[in-house]
Amino acid sequence: MEIEFASFALGFLGIGLFFFGFFLGQKSSPKIAENPKDLSEGVKLDQVEINLKTG
Repeated sequence: MEIEFASFALGFLGIGLFFFGFFLGQKSSPKIAENPKDLSEGVKLDQVEINLKTG
């Protein structure tokens, strides 16, 4: 009985996390579409950090 309950709980948790991530992705995607500059600035910052570490 415990094994069945554990598997059901883990499955329910996985489905919940999936929908939670899906809804978060739906909310955040329009911001990136409206402001593509923010995304490119983040990439530039990452490249500068890599250059500082390697240099």
